[in-house]
Amino acid sequence: MKRDVIARRALDKSMKHGSNRKSHEISRTDTYSARTALLILMQGLNALSQLEVTNVTLQESGVKHEEILPHPEAEKTLLDCVSAFKQFGIQMSLADFGDIKGEYLSCLKHLSALLGKSRNNSLKRPTMEELLNEIKRVEGESAMPNQKP
Repeated sequence: MKRDVIARRALDKSMKHGSNRKSHEISRTDTYSARTALLILMQGLNALSQLEVTNVTLQESGVKHEEILPHPEAEKTLLDCVSAFKQFGIQMSLADFGDIKGEYLSCLKHLSALLGKSRNNSLKRPTMEELLNEIKRVEGESAMPNQKP
């Protein structure tokens, strides 16, 4: 998706630009631009993963229920969404914004649903327990007051 590439480039540029300045020197415009780019990137990855799941589901229509096909592309895309949050959201102090946190939570929930159906154990992905703990942590933070809008 082209907009995902554009969003990632904007985030990379913001990180380089921001690393050359102190946190109090970063403008509201820079923060808003980075926040918007991260949100677009995460929404795009989340939507792409759901399209991939739908595509595989359509292919499964002739397959017996016991033979669940893997969703490697959807899984990779959701892992990219989680990585984007960790790379840009945390490093650029965007992780506390409700819309960013909500999209991250959505990616986590979609990933946990996908992994719950999978029988494949990859060393590069989080365990179901790790995902569920992270979901609980983020939901707990979201329930606390004094969050950024």
